[in-house]
Amino acid sequence: MNVTIRKCFMMLTIILLVSCTRSENETTNPNTLGKTSKPQSIWNSSQVPKSLTVQQILKNAQEDFDLVILGRKPKNSRSDGSVMLDGGTVKYMGSGYYITVQQRIGTVGDVLGFYYGPIVTFVDDAFTGEKVMSNIVFYTKEELDKLKK
Repeated sequence: MNVTIRKCFMMLTIILLVSCTRSENETTNPNTLGKTSKPQSIWNSSQVPKSLTVQQILKNAQEDFDLVILGRKPKNSRSDGSVMLDGGTVKYMGSGYYITVQQRIGTVGDVLGFYYGPIVTFVDDAFTGEKVMSNIVFYTKEELDKLKK
């Protein structure tokens, strides 16, 4: 990857990280996320089993986060079955958090590819302040296909 593309990637990563800090209402608004093949579910803390500890929630969320970075599906959360028409973004609900596996079509310079990675949002009342963590990376189609194998 040449220096110009690497600089563009870094700037886009920063922009994406800043855009992921929107409030929960903004991130669940279908008008800001694009169209989906099914209506989106709105998940909230009332769906969190009270028996889970904060440590268990963090462990499950971190494991799902790491799996997505490796190109795998989350194992501690479930999808509502909807896939967004932006390139394949899917939302999953875990206990105390939801994880969006972002896969959006995009370009860096004249290179076509995907912005891919996990966005975890904690919904449990025990979490205050910043409740979002993400790791979005630009991949060409070939790179993303290789990652997901």
